[in-house]
Amino acid sequence: MLAWAAVRGRVQAARRAPPVPTSLNHALGAFRMAKQDRAVRTREELIRSAAESFGRSGFGLSSLSGISAGAGVSSGALHFHFASKRELGEAVEEAAARTLGVIIAPCPPSHPDPLRVLVDTSHLLARRITQDVVLRAAFGLGNDATWQGAARSGRSGADGCGRR
Repeated sequence: MLAWAAVRGRVQAARRAPPVPTSLNHALGAFRMAKQDRAVRTREELIRSAAESFGRSGFGLSSLSGISAGAGVSSGALHFHFASKRELGEAVEEAAARTLGVIIAPCPPSHPDPLRVLVDTSHLLARRITQDVVLRAAFGLGNDATWQGAARSGRSGADGCGRR
């Protein structure tokens, strides 16, 4: 009973404490945003480095230490963002899927020349595959036997069916 009274007393004292100055709140918020921005950039660099490594060496021969070095971060930073190489491969595929979703936008049924849209989309996709290492690596993973093996060992596709 005494412990509960002590906790209640601390809570009431905290409620009576003066509020943190707005400028300090603003500074703390800016600090958090800077850390979040850095974390997003680090994650993107890791995905790009993994894509380069997967494209160059394949999934099976790519090493996490090589990927982290290519991104210019420590192995600890890599493991903060990704628990495994398989999870990193999934992130490469997810990033590529987002890019692909932008490229392959649906053609409105009332479009005057849907064939032209198909041709233009095909050209854009071919151009982006040559320019975007993440998109190219994701297509490469689809033909990588070591990635297919990782896929069968517990990875499911977007539809929940997995790869077979």
